[in-house]
Amino acid sequence: MPPTKLAGTYQYWVTNTTLPTCETPRFLVTTVVLPAPTITAKVVGPTTLIPIQTVTLTATASTNAVGVKWYRNNLFIGLTPNNKVVVDYTKPGTYYAEAITTDGCKARTDSIVIKANAGAPGGLNVNNLLIYPNPTRSFINMYFNNPINENVNIRVVSMLGQVLKQMPYKYTAASQIVKMDVTGLHPEMYVVEIVNRLGATLARNLFVKVD
Repeated sequence: MPPTKLAGTYQYWVTNTTLPTCETPRFLVTTVVLPAPTITAKVVGPTTLIPIQTVTLTATASTNAVGVKWYRNNLFIGLTPNNKVVVDYTKPGTYYAEAITTDGCKARTDSIVIKANAGAPGGLNVNNLLIYPNPTRSFINMYFNNPINENVNIRVVSMLGQVLKQMPYKYTAASQIVKMDVTGLHPEMYVVEIVNRLGATLARNLFVKVD
């Protein structure tokens, strides 16, 4: 029987012919080709995340699908209620959903790449200090993974190296979000540095103050 990708019912007469001219009785074969499943994915939220954000991925499959599985970086991520996956800042990767029918036919969505925002523009990022919103008018949030759990000094430095603002801070957990008011700064680019008690810079990044 010839291969086909079209769903439907097909009938073929089958016989066996031997040399030189003998032919066995014919019999009718009916073949049913079931439709392949279809599946799409909807993305609700940003695909580049900061610590306070999440994105929801929802898969919708055709009625002949009996199951939907979500994968991250080609690994099955477990049961997902309502075919939804909620992704936060800690789980970037390449996601896709797969639908399967009772006869084993499969289909998958296009890949969805979720990224974690490593910080501000400028190439001065040290140890992934994340600053947001960026640009900002009034305040900045700073997110930094500090496994040592120590006292630090957070300071804002001008592009000429002048320390304009500083704030002592004690980390009580490995990762925390620290908020700083920058409304008194002039509109331009600044550097944020996180410095330990010995004066060593643990993290650094840029942000832009706007009117």
